[in-house]
Amino acid sequence: MLEAVLFDLDGTLVDSLDDLTAAANYAVGKFGYKERTREEIRRFIGNGADMLLKRAMDGNDEHLDEALEVFKGYYSKNMLKNTRPYEGICGLLKELKRKNIKVAVVSNKPDYATNKICETLFEGLVDTAVGSDLKKRRKKPYPDAVELALETLSADKNKAVYIGDSDVDALTAKNADMKHIAVLWGFRKKEEIHGAEKFAEDVDRLKEYLDELDNE
Repeated sequence: MLEAVLFDLDGTLVDSLDDLTAAANYAVGKFGYKERTREEIRRFIGNGADMLLKRAMDGNDEHLDEALEVFKGYYSKNMLKNTRPYEGICGLLKELKRKNIKVAVVSNKPDYATNKICETLFEGLVDTAVGSDLKKRRKKPYPDAVELALETLSADKNKAVYIGDSDVDALTAKNADMKHIAVLWGFRKKEEIHGAEKFAEDVDRLKEYLDELDNE
């Protein structure tokens, strides 16, 4: 029986690459760094906004704190310009809701952005959303945010599954001792998702995996 499904956000539920690319380039450009391509930003995403910017600045963290503040200011106003759910995702969330399966989002995106996107694009379909807040918990792949989500949902981790599009998500699930499914429509190619055992190439295949878990 499946009690809860936990999702990563960027690259799993939503395609946010254009908005993240614009925000990152705006922030690093203020400090003289070159503009990055959409493909470069795709590779830099996964470990939070600070690591995204550090990678975009060639590993230089001299202006990282200032760039992060610029990023937050820009992104807070522009995070929903082009960000949209992937095809079939809203239908999947509605089906989980119909089955009384609880839904959480666990992301390394800042907490304010994670909640705003979920409230705007998935109103009533996500039971709890946990983003990055380094004053309260460690980022993925540490299991802190997953454990908080499960506690908030009052869900048993043995009756839950974590779904994401990166090796960070695969390692997060491992560290939380949870089942895991990797999706292939996001920001990482299959060969880049180390540690995953199950792969869903589309939402229909993901539904099949979830049905199998619900019927165990």
